[in-house]
Amino acid sequence: MPRSPTGTDVALYNCLDKIVPTFCRFKIHPNLITLVSFLLNIPLFKYLQNFEKYKYLVVAIILSHAILDSLDGEVARQCNKYTVFGSYFDSINDFTFMIILINYIFRKYIPFNIKNILILSLINLFVQKYALNFDFKTHKFKNNLINDNSFIIHLIFIFVIFFSSRV
Repeated sequence: MPRSPTGTDVALYNCLDKIVPTFCRFKIHPNLITLVSFLLNIPLFKYLQNFEKYKYLVVAIILSHAILDSLDGEVARQCNKYTVFGSYFDSINDFTFMIILINYIFRKYIPFNIKNILILSLINLFVQKYALNFDFKTHKFKNNLINDNSFIIHLIFIFVIFFSSRV
């Protein structure tokens, strides 16, 4: 699927255009990039448990996720390595990332347990499917404001996490 021609992500894509050919030349598969991003969810979850001590690492992980999330798509497009599995894996990675961040933001008000994680997951699915009009077949938001500005969405998460930690 083509990359977005509008929004703030265009600047990030333009930067990535300089390094993506290296990924193609060394035959680095986009699913490997997604796997690295997915594995970053483990330290993100751990460091959010003690946010005040690790706040700069949390910010670095969130920014890394934003860059890797864009990078895997660009590598898939430019190296012609798009797969259906990769699209679903990217969605699962994004979903896991969101649940970890949403859980952190609400943990002062909602206790952390499996039941509440499932409830938050269902809320996240509902919001993505109906409020943000996410098409699970194409792995795209039909709302271009969200789809074209994912890097800004990551920055908003950083702001919200810093704000919620002070409450």
